[in-house]
Amino acid sequence: MKKAFLIIFISLFATVVFAFPAGSFNLGGQASFSSQKGVSDASALNTLSLSPTIGYFFKNNLSTDLLFAYTSSSQAKVKHELVAYGIGTRYFLGMGNNKLYAGLGLFREYKTYKLPSWDKTEKLTCMSAKAGFLLPLSESVYLDLGTIFDFSIQYEEYTNFGINLGLQVFKPL
Repeated sequence: MKKAFLIIFISLFATVVFAFPAGSFNLGGQASFSSQKGVSDASALNTLSLSPTIGYFFKNNLSTDLLFAYTSSSQAKVKHELVAYGIGTRYFLGMGNNKLYAGLGLFREYKTYKLPSWDKTEKLTCMSAKAGFLLPLSESVYLDLGTIFDFSIQYEEYTNFGINLGLQVFKPL
């Protein structure tokens, strides 16, 4: 019991000592590109994704975020685009210079499908849950190793799981 109490006390102390202070500003995000080919004669499926985030810490280790996402996929004459915006929150737990985080977000997504014969746009309201690990590259710049799970709150069949790599910059205002 004494060991458990000591571990909890040290963890809480480390969270306070290595906190992102209230009033700090965060700018960051992830970017990715992929190219897939099923067979050698097929056209490649190319996908570009950008997910910038702007955050502000109203309390130590608790940020409120503006979330944006853009994804573009194309294969031959078929194109798919996704544009999303939303709000979210993240909580950070300090572990020395490293940080763990977990968060939730609410998005409005606009998906456009363009084929040679027709175009279609869908509007979805989605939620996301994310968790990750920040590794310091400098005093205020971190490498973001994270996961995200998106799901529609309108349609049961839409889910998305991703493993992300990005950069996060934290600065006091």
